[in-house]
Amino acid sequence: MAVATVALVVLVLPAALLLRSVVAVLVAVLVALALGAAAVRLVGRGSASVALAATGARPVGADDEPRLHNLVDGLRVAMGVPEPSLWVVEDPSPNVLAVARNADESALVVTRGLLDGLTRVELEAVL
Repeated sequence: MAVATVALVVLVLPAALLLRSVVAVLVAVLVALALGAAAVRLVGRGSASVALAATGARPVGADDEPRLHNLVDGLRVAMGVPEPSLWVVEDPSPNVLAVARNADESALVVTRGLLDGLTRVELEAVL
């Protein structure tokens, strides 16, 4: 009987501990994946507004920047995409930024330097 008990302890106990470790690792991996997916969703939801706030951009309407609105409208119709919200940063350096969570929630940010420094054809090429 003692030999059977020793054999049971020597053979079964390590197997049980190993199985418990494998299960614990699998549970930890599943929890980490769930937390990672939740974090990606949360970060993705606010990323566009954070980027817009960080640039100091202001939204512009068709009355504020008719040339920009006309140009973007022509490009979006040609590409078949929804209209983005348009923003301008009062900065003399030429730059552009596209921010989107999805196709329906997109924003296009351009600097004053880009608007004032390029012709319509050049601006169309950049956008």
